[in-house]
Amino acid sequence: MPRPTAVLCGAVIAIAGMFTATPADAVPRLPAAAPPLSDGAIFNDPTQPTAQYRIVNYLRRLIQQAAPGSTIRLAVQYLTLDTIADDLTSAHTRGVNIKVIVDFESTHLQNPDDGTFYPTPAWTTVTAGLGTDTTRASWAMNCTRDAACIGTAGTPVMQNKFALFSSTAGATNVVFQTSANLSADQQENAWNNAVSLSGNTALYNAYGAYFTDLAAMAKTADYYRSTTAGTAKVYFFPRAQPAGTSDVDSDSIVEILNNITCTGNANNGGKTLIRVAMYFFTRTAVADKLWDLDNEGCQVQVLYTLLGDGAKTQLTQPGGAGGEPELRNSNAHYNDPDGNRQPMYVHSKYLLVEGNYFGIPDDKVVFTGSPNYTIDGLRYNDETLLKIENSLVHDQYRQNFTDAWNASATPD
Repeated sequence: MPRPTAVLCGAVIAIAGMFTATPADAVPRLPAAAPPLSDGAIFNDPTQPTAQYRIVNYLRRLIQQAAPGSTIRLAVQYLTLDTIADDLTSAHTRGVNIKVIVDFESTHLQNPDDGTFYPTPAWTTVTAGLGTDTTRASWAMNCTRDAACIGTAGTPVMQNKFALFSSTAGATNVVFQTSANLSADQQENAWNNAVSLSGNTALYNAYGAYFTDLAAMAKTADYYRSTTAGTAKVYFFPRAQPAGTSDVDSDSIVEILNNITCTGNANNGGKTLIRVAMYFFTRTAVADKLWDLDNEGCQVQVLYTLLGDGAKTQLTQPGGAGGEPELRNSNAHYNDPDGNRQPMYVHSKYLLVEGNYFGIPDDKVVFTGSPNYTIDGLRYNDETLLKIENSLVHDQYRQNFTDAWNASATPD
């Protein structure tokens, strides 16, 4: 599969009323007595100008509140926002140790005349402020140009989107996982999600070990590993396909879907609900399994932006006990305050299970992170998938899915 064209999409929503959204270029520093960090989900609504920058604003507050002497580690595919660059360098100036890893393509522009690459303004700010010497306490680095930090097969990219804070906002060992790149375009036109979890040392350390391997450029075509940390579990990629096996073998999403039973939900007439919000969906093995589950009595909804022909064929097979899974294309438009039509699409990559999971009826589980349902997202790229088994977080995601689904009802 060819290296995908960069799509710079939107960030956005704050935890259940924890912060009031403000424009990205006017985020005030929080007072010392700001409320402590609360775990939970964070979403945007690209149709609401005041809600477009919530994920970025939330992340900025975490950076601004990081304690002197603490450590911030950030791994993100795209970092082109000057506001984030300024916050990172300001935090470094006040004594925070900061380590930043970004995919090469988002931090450099190519001169069309001679083919040379030169850094973007945001990357110039970050490298000037932090330096590039990875033996020091603070630094900024790129992955290999036209490649990833770890993945070596195919045409990989470093597609991670997470940040780690040792101490910020009154909390320790904070994991911030998002689907949003840190670029202006993504804030204003795309549905994205994030989740913030604190105090889970095992989870924080698992992310930290992965970050260390990204920084060390620990090149391999088969990095796959996972860590269970209480009600959370994290998976790191790329995951190689064993020789002589089919696409369905060692597909992590298919393995997750295999744990679902279609009866055992106190609501929805007893049917397990499966909701997928996915930017790019091409894996036919995943599509086939979703169709099978719908046929077995689950209720399956898929909200997508890009859907491969093979996956669409599998999902829309005729027949099935309850018909086919319900599909909706997120590509739509909304009117901005000036009455101009603006594009809107889903850039999230999450799976929600409400019902019977792993033999537990009435369970609620979220799988979110950076991987698309593509071969690249499974086999080639540097990616992170986070499982959260938590009713409150699930219901926050369910509301976000409903909002995005309804906004995509009549795409242009």
